[in-house]
Amino acid sequence: LASRPPRAGYGRRGDGGNARDGRRGPRASRSAMMPLDDDDFGGGEGPPERPPPTDVDIALVVVSRGEAGAQEVLLGLKRRGFGAGKVGSPPSAAGPRLPPPMPRPALDAPQWSAFAGKLEEGESAEAAARRELQEESGLVGEVERAGHIVFDFEEENNTMRVHVFRCVSFEGEPTESDEMRPVQWFPADALPLEEMWPDVPHWLPVVLRGESFLSRFDYGPDEELLPNFRVIVQ
Repeated sequence: LASRPPRAGYGRRGDGGNARDGRRGPRASRSAMMPLDDDDFGGGEGPPERPPPTDVDIALVVVSRGEAGAQEVLLGLKRRGFGAGKVGSPPSAAGPRLPPPMPRPALDAPQWSAFAGKLEEGESAEAAARRELQEESGLVGEVERAGHIVFDFEEENNTMRVHVFRCVSFEGEPTESDEMRPVQWFPADALPLEEMWPDVPHWLPVVLRGESFLSRFDYGPDEELLPNFRVIVQ
């Protein structure tokens, strides 16, 4: 996996002093911790404005059927809501490394996705996963937790926490909805990856193998997946 320097709020803490004897180093002076003002950027214009930071919790469900070697994955073409307009590139045969960039359609173009949406107030992640599955595909299913993804969108100053579930059983037939149409089965080895989020190839195979994972993906300007992502299989 690609390595990255420690980052505030994620990963290990900074040393803060002598790592061997546990003593803390000198604290920063008050002036060193003071925020920069407009004059520090020259011309009194200040730094570029960014939207206020937001944190969002999402529940996502992966639905599959069949045995290993003949698995199919149920996807919907996302028309609106969480995940709409994010398209990516195919996985690297060498493993969890960033695939080469590919031309892609406009950011608001529909794309294929698992079934996902925001948690409602007071709702658990598992309950949200079952609700989104039924609302978006018409299936009534039982789910189990499969992983957790943190997305950081630099340009939007936005962090998403995605609770990933796998559907272990379901009743009914897939039907399309206002958010997802059409809804169809794809062979697991022939997914429409050119029209999916570019992070999908790095964690979806883990879910299909029945394993669990933790991961983080950072997106830079123009929704570009940065190469410093991490996927930890548990």
